[in-house]
Amino acid sequence: MTTISRYDARAAFERIGDGRGRGGCEMRLGVLAILAGDAVRARRHLDTARAIAAERRDVQAERDAIINLIKLHTDSGDAAGVIDLAQAAWNLSPRFAQRETEQILLQAFSYAYGLRGDLAAVLDTAARIEALAAEIGEPTAYQSCAVNLSDLHVYLGDFDHARRLLERAQVESTRELGFLGVKVAFNRAFAETRAGNLVAARRQLEACGDAAAMQNAQDRFTLLLRRAELDLAQGDAGAAQAALAALAALGEAPNRELEVVRQTCALRAAAAAGQDPAAALAASALLLADGRSPALEALDLRRARIEARRNGGDASGGLDAERVAFVAERDRLAATLKSRPEAQARFAAAWRLPD
Repeated sequence: MTTISRYDARAAFERIGDGRGRGGCEMRLGVLAILAGDAVRARRHLDTARAIAAERRDVQAERDAIINLIKLHTDSGDAAGVIDLAQAAWNLSPRFAQRETEQILLQAFSYAYGLRGDLAAVLDTAARIEALAAEIGEPTAYQSCAVNLSDLHVYLGDFDHARRLLERAQVESTRELGFLGVKVAFNRAFAETRAGNLVAARRQLEACGDAAAMQNAQDRFTLLLRRAELDLAQGDAGAAQAALAALAALGEAPNRELEVVRQTCALRAAAAAGQDPAAALAASALLLADGRSPALEALDLRRARIEARRNGGDASGGLDAERVAFVAERDRLAATLKSRPEAQARFAAAWRLPD
């Protein structure tokens, strides 16, 4: 059904007083607006869908509308908005008609805690998500779990945990790749790149195919970004910069998290090429100023700023200040893990700066 026919269907449902049909149309229009990158229109349709569901006391439909609204807030890095919406959806009923909805809401809480940098809360929620995915037992539950949690464990220095999640998601999947399966492959490539298993990382990305053939804009963006990261790990700054140029041709990043990772990669490419990092430093500074960037990705961005200043000659003399800012943020995040000494020690080792 095209967008125009959805509007026609909505009008027809309004005429005959079919709230369920109209709510379904509003939901689909909202999702289409999200895919088109029109957050204002998406919010308008989804707010309407939520109100219709609430009026009809349709808990699952209201939760579905809220989950799509949450996507808008995660994309922009609004932790408070994510938590408020997720809690509202959770409070609608003590029971879940679809356990996958429960998993999605837990993943929203986990993401919001990650935005704030409360790493113990993230890990506590992650454990609940893993247990629930195993209880559900469906391939998509494992895939969704892996997509949402594996990067967390990579950034925390726990490559084994990340790999277990990703391998199980790939083994349990009944499809070769599929919608979530491609995203699992992206995350597996990221984990293997950071772990130094570059052949395995390349194999994962090759299985994803050609970025230009992908219909999903976020998938195209992510594939090119993962290729740039792998190129840097292999010491090929030129190939990484070519991938970054292809990313620039795609326009804005689909969400704040991917923009932070892109800027991190751009800084490292400049550092690897021995280039003046002034432009990349200026662009990345904006992402650290408003508190909407995921905490672990932002910490990696801070580390990349140090690398770029050190390798680019630090003409502006800001290297010492960058190190101080990095250490302060790293120590703040480490302090949230005081109830988990093993994770805290692993985190400290993963984020130790070279002398």
